[in-house]
Amino acid sequence: MVIRDRSLISTERTTMKSLIIILLSLTGLEDLKYPIKPGLTCEEHAAMWRETHVTYHESRTADPKLQGYYTPDGKLFVGYYFK
Repeated sequence: MVIRDRSLISTERTTMKSLIIILLSLTGLEDLKYPIKPGLTCEEHAAMWRETHVTYHESRTADPKLQGYYTPDGKLFVGYYFK
């Protein structure tokens, strides 16, 4: 998801308790729950998780339609939200 209106992005420090990561695997969508660390924005938490846990691939099995951020075990990073 691309947010074009930057005013929609929160720059306030988060009071939410969990970062929920959404991954797509062969069995469907999976939600992973991580605790929030104080002092970071929601976007900073998500970026830190993405930089640590997934790698960007321009294609998978030579199919450019399968580009995206993948975990080492082949799950596609779909998105995130906070709760």
